[in-house]
Amino acid sequence: LTRCWGTLLCCWALMGPHEASGPLDGELFVQCWYARGYETYIKYWCRGTDWKSCHVAVQTSDSEAIAKQSRVSIRDIHTFCMFMVTMKNLTEGDSGIYWCGIERLGSDLMSSVKVSVLPGKFLHESHWIFTGLRKVRGQKLRADSRVTVFIEQTVQILFMQQQFSWPLIQHL
Repeated sequence: LTRCWGTLLCCWALMGPHEASGPLDGELFVQCWYARGYETYIKYWCRGTDWKSCHVAVQTSDSEAIAKQSRVSIRDIHTFCMFMVTMKNLTEGDSGIYWCGIERLGSDLMSSVKVSVLPGKFLHESHWIFTGLRKVRGQKLRADSRVTVFIEQTVQILFMQQQFSWPLIQHL
C-alpha cells in the first residue's frame, strides 16, 4: 500500500508492483510509477519491513542519470513518470520487503514491494523467448502472451539502459 497523509489524491501519487521476483544469480527489474509534478523529486529504493525504518539502497538525483550503489541501480524517466530499479546477482538474502519512495517535504510517498528470489532451478525469463514460440498446425511460428510480455519488458529495459532512443521504440 502507498503511505500517504492528507487527501485521497495523494494515495495515487506513487504506485509500484505488490510483488516482484527474479532468479537466483539473475536480475530483478521493478518499475515504480508516479504522478506528474514529481519529475524532479528524489526517488529511492529502500529495504525494511516498516517504512519508518527502511534502509535506502539507492537513490536518484533530480536528473535522469542512472545511479548505482553496489548491485542496485535506479533510473528516473521523467517522460514516462516512472523510475526503474535493477538488482543484479540476486542472492536468497535479497528476498524481503522493499519500498519505492519519493522524497518530499513532510512525509515521503512510499509503496511496498515484496521481493522474492526464485531458486536456481526456475527458468530465467530470457528462456521464455524460446519456449514461448511454437508451431501451430504447420503455420508460422506464433508467440504466446509470455513472449509478448518478455519482448515489451526487454524493450523497456534496453531503453532504460540507453541502448535505444524513444523514436526507435515508437516504430517497433
